[in-house]
Amino acid sequence: ESRADEVVLESKDEEKAADEPSKDAEGVSKALSSNTKKSKPTPANPLSKDEVQDRVSKETEALDRSESDFLKMGEELAKIGEIPDICAEQFSDLMKLTPPKIKDMLKGAWLPLEGTKQRLVIRLVRFLNEWTPSAADMEIFKAAGMVAEAPTKRLRGK
Repeated sequence: ESRADEVVLESKDEEKAADEPSKDAEGVSKALSSNTKKSKPTPANPLSKDEVQDRVSKETEALDRSESDFLKMGEELAKIGEIPDICAEQFSDLMKLTPPKIKDMLKGAWLPLEGTKQRLVIRLVRFLNEWTPSAADMEIFKAAGMVAEAPTKRLRGK
């Protein structure tokens, strides 16, 4: 395990509760989701870093930027090298979004959707800053058959 796993905001029980509906609400949740929610399809081509950055900016522009535990967590992750030094605020903003919004951004860039909310945000921050996947993510990328290198500029229409 990496030191980043030590920097945890929520307990595993709270995280599971946030990600999974309760047994009682499960039937209602399934009924609503089948009628009203349509899963966004994976794009035919992955979004570029700039396109994902635009989506991140749009989603986070109205957030409260006051001092938060997320900012402190981002600073700690930067100290141990999990995210770039200048990205603690970006990390904090992304942690304020819901897991479905974060996963939608990752899905658009064809990045893995597995892991805790914190791991998802770290993965997205590293992608946006052209860092290679973290050591904790390398196995996920390899298992998914993804190249574990820094993203490169993609040529559109070729």
